[in-house]
Amino acid sequence: MIAASTSCGRAGRSSDADNPDTPLRQALQSAGQPSFVTSDKEGARLWKQTRAFYEKRGYDSAWIENGSPKRQMDALIAALGEANREGIDSDLYGATLLEQRRKEASRFLSRKSFDAQQAATMDAWLTYLYLKYASDLADGVSDLAHADPSWQIETEPFDPLANLERALRDNRIAESLAELAPADEEYRGLRKALADYRAIAAQGGWPAVPTGTKLKPGQKSGALRPLAARLIASGDLRADIPADATTYGGDLVEAVKRFQRRHGLADDGVVGPAVVSELNVPVEARIQQIALNMERWRWLPRKLGDPHILVNIPQMRLDVREQGNVPLSMRVVVGKEDTPTPIFNHRMTYLVFAPYWNVPDEIAQKETLPSIMKDPGFLDRSNMEVVDASGKPVDPGSIDLDEPNRYRFRQRPGTSNSLGS
Repeated sequence: MIAASTSCGRAGRSSDADNPDTPLRQALQSAGQPSFVTSDKEGARLWKQTRAFYEKRGYDSAWIENGSPKRQMDALIAALGEANREGIDSDLYGATLLEQRRKEASRFLSRKSFDAQQAATMDAWLTYLYLKYASDLADGVSDLAHADPSWQIETEPFDPLANLERALRDNRIAESLAELAPADEEYRGLRKALADYRAIAAQGGWPAVPTGTKLKPGQKSGALRPLAARLIASGDLRADIPADATTYGGDLVEAVKRFQRRHGLADDGVVGPAVVSELNVPVEARIQQIALNMERWRWLPRKLGDPHILVNIPQMRLDVREQGNVPLSMRVVVGKEDTPTPIFNHRMTYLVFAPYWNVPDEIAQKETLPSIMKDPGFLDRSNMEVVDASGKPVDPGSIDLDEPNRYRFRQRPGTSNSLGS
């Protein structure tokens, strides 16, 4: 490719395809992987796709033509440089080094001092980076989604190679990458929050609220200004309170309620240890949380269906989404740290009202059985019963504790049912 790149048109492609000694072909077919390829399964997969990409096009370059960078090169480098906007560290793609190499390209790509080997390496590197960034935007950067057994989301297949070929054909490099990020309102909100919080961090972060602060609406206090300053910094309070303000109320209470809702706290306007603790989380930690949640959104399918149900586990809230609206929202019961709620997506085919709750085996062993052993009245108070393998209720006193696997516990329908009434 590079040896013939001072010519133009398809003649160069034919020459490269027939010449086994072109620098690009040598670089792609040499033993081992280049240093820019990550040493994991994902890196090996993307490098294999990089080689297939050039083999399919007869080892014609993608980013360099006639000894000069194509406009697509500049578009790709610019897009990689903006990865931080998506909560992804642009250094994962060597953005700083890549920009430096782009500036140096005017030297080794000039007709007088053409360095075919450097040009070949850079062309292959850019292709690999496109495939990597496209995969990261489409499926997420980390492998945690596959390592965590509680994460049971069905992923959608994505072919970064086909995406690259279309992008080059249509001259839509930057657009083809931007379109891979989630388009959900929540993701866009996280992206904006990330930019806002980074701006706050650049200005020194937000002030701390004294740890002993306790306030109730209507209460007199001389400690309102630190609270107001903190809420102004995060945008929860839009205007400062009067310098002589001593009564906790009005806009300041509403600002606290807004902050509480955003952080999954009861929006009662009461400032206590839990609220102060959340207020004093450093902005840098919030930035990390936002970036992590943007990554989790990238793990999700792009089409969740309309309508669909979305459960916010930390907030213990279920929302029904339909045509961009939330016609139904309710509180839900979720798992604990040692018995976490599995994260999954699936098509809902039916709905059970007033359900039985069949106690999972792990919960039965760790919680239900020990509770029964300590308190014989536990089952009655919990509105629970024992059933055999066929689902037939049995007398709890007849249980053979030496064979607990023959039985299971379930909670009858009612207001105390763990799944709801």
